[in-house]
Amino acid sequence: DDDDDDDDPMMSFVRARASGKTTAAGTRTPSAATAVSGLEISLANSSAAGVEDDDVYAAAAAADAAATGTQLCARPGRPGASEPAPRVDHSRIEYGDFNRDFYVEAPEISSMAPDAVEAMRRQLDLHVLGVDPPNPVERFGQCGGLNAETLKILKRLGYESPTPIQSQAIPALLSGRDVVGIAKTGSGKTAAFLLPALVHAMDQPELGKGDGPIVLALAPTRELGSQILAECKKLARAHEGLRCVGVLGGGSKTENFRELRAGAEVVVGTPGRVVDVCGGGNKSATNLARVTYLVLDEADRMLDMGFEAQVRSLCDGVRPDRQTALFSATMPARVRALCDDVLGRPTGTHGADGDGDGYTSPPLTITVGRPGGANSDVAQFAEVLADGTDDARLAWLVRRAREFVDEGEVLVFCARKAQVDSCVASMRDLGVRVAGMHGDMHQSDRAAALRAFRKGETHVLVATDVAARGLDVPSVRTVVSLHPPRDIESHVHRIGRTGRAGNKDGRAFTLVARTDGNARFLSDLVVNMQRAGQRVPPQLHAIAGGGGRRRW
Repeated sequence: DDDDDDDDPMMSFVRARASGKTTAAGTRTPSAATAVSGLEISLANSSAAGVEDDDVYAAAAAADAAATGTQLCARPGRPGASEPAPRVDHSRIEYGDFNRDFYVEAPEISSMAPDAVEAMRRQLDLHVLGVDPPNPVERFGQCGGLNAETLKILKRLGYESPTPIQSQAIPALLSGRDVVGIAKTGSGKTAAFLLPALVHAMDQPELGKGDGPIVLALAPTRELGSQILAECKKLARAHEGLRCVGVLGGGSKTENFRELRAGAEVVVGTPGRVVDVCGGGNKSATNLARVTYLVLDEADRMLDMGFEAQVRSLCDGVRPDRQTALFSATMPARVRALCDDVLGRPTGTHGADGDGDGYTSPPLTITVGRPGGANSDVAQFAEVLADGTDDARLAWLVRRAREFVDEGEVLVFCARKAQVDSCVASMRDLGVRVAGMHGDMHQSDRAAALRAFRKGETHVLVATDVAARGLDVPSVRTVVSLHPPRDIESHVHRIGRTGRAGNKDGRAFTLVARTDGNARFLSDLVVNMQRAGQRVPPQLHAIAGGGGRRRW
């Protein structure tokens, strides 16, 4: 099967599940969590149960050994896909209170007239739904709750001023609000949820032996997870003693177990791997009992990749009154349904204010631009080919490759793994420094290809959609979809690899042909380009209007 099945590869985990009742112990807050049924995922304390660390590491090493050379993806029905986490009955658990509101509004922000607030949101193309949202900010220094060291680090990292999503989401999250953020790729969503997350983590009681993380951030792919983790570690330098750990598919479970057993306030992970490290009963590496800040990044991609069961089970395994941030570039119906469920507030749980009535402020939905719309900072070009064969597509690229490379790095998307290999060979024959990346490659080879591309050692990266999310290389000038994606959401994420964070010189070429046969995508592409203010060639109108069958 040569189709693009490049979802985040997951290696199956040999779970050692403990039976019977378990109790969480050793937490700094005595009433943080008490298990009264066999809920291993979020409540097992291995030390209290008499399980030695060496036993846990041995189990992880055995799982690594069993999985060597095996790459499994998470789509439903595929052998080895990670199972959902066990259900947790929160009604039988007594959780302690936690603080979620750290925001002090700057005087110049709190004094803004309503008309000025609305004018600012219009200027930023911000649309906010929800009760009593905080006013947006113009400078990071106006985000009351961020300490002076954080502001210094932001300046050192090149954060000059908040992007639109940051200007509204950071105040909201620092205020303890649940947030659904919808913004184009490359809009600065990562810092929007990480900055409040680190403040939140530092305010909670210190972790005790056997405690799991305070912040859990889920990402669909290890590439995106790695980038979130790298940014998290940079920003965490402002908070002494804060530990950030990655739990990402494809890496060593043994190393995951060692780092988690040592304790980490922030965990960034892929859904399947997080289920693995939490789901081993008394031999699990960590638990979710202390999680009070939950992030789902690229939620649409997680569902596209078949992680819905794992994501929902992990969300269900975290205390219901946690703070939640869900970010996505698109908002299809399935993601809306996930938002409704994940952000639901069941009655009878303890509210953040500690009064036990289950009330917290309703979530805010923050949208930048039009949900699922293309990045208007990217110049889009639809190239309609009379000959839609692979050879014709490669010939188109070969004629333009040197020009593209002279102007910046180039990212090329293909539909199939074999097409990636063929394109890489053609670029090498042309004398272009190129690398390829797809799901049949070993994780170390994929990581090496990404590293070389980021460092400028290669100028062209050819990939299947495994690279469409999370790849953040500012020098990418040109994105070429040598083969069209399956749907418009994937197109939005592909072209979002250029024109990132306000850079307005990105360009994206999408090659289509009347033989592609995807009438829905062609018509969606027309509308998408129109909404982004791009010129739609008459040839694209023709084949889109004819369902991919009309001649032009």
